[in-house]
Amino acid sequence: MFIKLSNLRTDVASAGSRDIKAIAGAKLGLHPDEIISCRITASSVDARGKTPVLQRSFILEVRRTPRRGEWRECEPPEKPVLKLPDKPPRLNNVIIAGTGPGGIFAALALTLAGVKVHLFDRGFPVEKRLEDGEKFMQTRQLDENSNLLCGEGGAGTFSDG
Repeated sequence: MFIKLSNLRTDVASAGSRDIKAIAGAKLGLHPDEIISCRITASSVDARGKTPVLQRSFILEVRRTPRRGEWRECEPPEKPVLKLPDKPPRLNNVIIAGTGPGGIFAALALTLAGVKVHLFDRGFPVEKRLEDGEKFMQTRQLDENSNLLCGEGGAGTFSDG
């Protein structure tokens, strides 16, 4: 049976699936082993108080009907499917500038569609960017080719997103 559990509030440290099963199980009157699977459907952080609180909604697969809590039965979640277009006509070589999330995904999708991709980034691999980012934080000396914004993974590598 699949159920939807909305607005479960936990501390930020309780992010692992085992923790979630224990917390959700306690709210629903279920043992954690009675929760077969859990998929996060929404997540937000309430940082207004002294301690940040995660508020998440889930679809849980459970072995039996929960005894308590605010939940409702639902359909099993659909598994995401990546749909790729056929190779576009007359598109043989593509240049992609940037190895951020958009560039990497574009390169993947085009490569899987059979297009030859040339992926460029002016920055360095993540390990070097990490060293250069730490150096910048200490000395404020900016390396324009290796910093928190450019390089493998783009700006998102060092953000909370």
